[in-house]
Amino acid sequence: MPRRALENDLRRAWAAQEFEPFFQPLVEVGTRRLTCFVAPLPWRLPERGLVQPDDVIPLTEEAGLILP
Repeated sequence: MPRRALENDLRRAWAAQEFEPFFQPLVEVGTRRLTCFVAPLPWRLPERGLVQPDDVIPLTEEAGLILP
């Protein structure tokens, strides 16, 4: 998918709140202590499937939708 088309889809999805946050705990292995939660924000596109946060975040930063 060309980058410009993906950016247009991203802007539409952002406005429609189509993102699915998944809250994941981070646990310190040695102590089994909960240190924090992370919330990756994958994006599900019908024609492309699940777009991972590693691909979404840089694109949203470049499109000016979030700050780095």
